[in-house]
Amino acid sequence: MKKLQLTTVLICCCLLANAQQFPLSGKVADTAEKKNLTNAVISLLKKSDTTLIAFTRSNDKGHFLFPKTDTGEYVLLITYPKFADYMEKV
Repeated sequence: MKKLQLTTVLICCCLLANAQQFPLSGKVADTAEKKNLTNAVISLLKKSDTTLIAFTRSNDKGHFLFPKTDTGEYVLLITYPKFADYMEKV
């Protein structure tokens, strides 16, 4: 009976560990001209198949936030007019 209880507790702990979420935030800025990029489009893509998970825009100070992001491997894609697209693995 104790082995069954221990196994159940371990399975629940593993499920909770896999279901953790975290906020993902950052700032988009032009380092050459030292100015923040307002309304840049920030997309979060799944690394394995580049499925769109979420997207947002940067605010007037260049900040962005994805409040709840599951743990895993993602690609962050930032696009802004007249700039090259920027991709970063997260």
